[in-house]
Amino acid sequence: MKQPDSGVFQPWQDSHSLVTLVHLSRNNLSPYIVVIAAGQSAWRERQPLPQKARRLILDSEDAPRLTPPEHIGDAMKKILLSTAAVVATAGSALAGGVAAPVMEPIIAPVVVAQAPVGAWQGGYAGANLSWGKVGIDTAPDDLDGAGIALRGGYDWQNGNTVFGLGADYDFGKQKRDFAGNEVALKNAGTIFARLGYDANGWLPYASLGYTWAKMEATGGFSETVNGYTIGLGVERKFTPNWAGYAEISHTNFGEISSTAPGIEADMQKVKLGVNYRF
Repeated sequence: MKQPDSGVFQPWQDSHSLVTLVHLSRNNLSPYIVVIAAGQSAWRERQPLPQKARRLILDSEDAPRLTPPEHIGDAMKKILLSTAAVVATAGSALAGGVAAPVMEPIIAPVVVAQAPVGAWQGGYAGANLSWGKVGIDTAPDDLDGAGIALRGGYDWQNGNTVFGLGADYDFGKQKRDFAGNEVALKNAGTIFARLGYDANGWLPYASLGYTWAKMEATGGFSETVNGYTIGLGVERKFTPNWAGYAEISHTNFGEISSTAPGIEADMQKVKLGVNYRF
């Protein structure tokens, strides 16, 4: 059957009921077919027709067979016109489309970034192995020996600059036997300040400190010696908490005894150690 023009009623009668076809074409929408038959006032919805058409039938088994549509009464015409108006309104609404919901913008909470704490800032504790030698003006040879020391301290960091305070205590001793007379330097302790530069996991530094130790010799000689210590070192982080370091230092004790003026001593050490940083 040929489809009617948009919005025009085209009556059509089958063998059982009066049928009115309303064709709606709004913005390329598929046509809707509304089928109305006289009878009881009960609507039944059947399966949709092809092209998204919908068929609504007012059924009546006892409805009389109707004559051609030109005999339709004014009341029936009003019903048909009202139904067509409803369908046309629905078609216009669909043509306009369903308005997309307006999404409220999600405002992310403002997080104030805190200045990062330097990789080297904080306290540490560790230990080192050392080898050292001590020179005495009147001795023909240097005292030498190994030691093990404990170390601890705290570092502050500003940008790439690191400043720290620490202490080191060596339990070893350097000694030498001179014709049956042993001379030894032992129990050296140092407090120091150091200044370093954070070089992407490496910390080269220089230190300046004060060292004291016990000088002993066979025959009952015992003297506490002290002096300044300068050092150069580098520390390397292997994990966020563990670091290893290497250091060389020089200590100038000056005169070692008030009873033997003019006799001076100095000490050099090489240290390899580890620190646990917390």
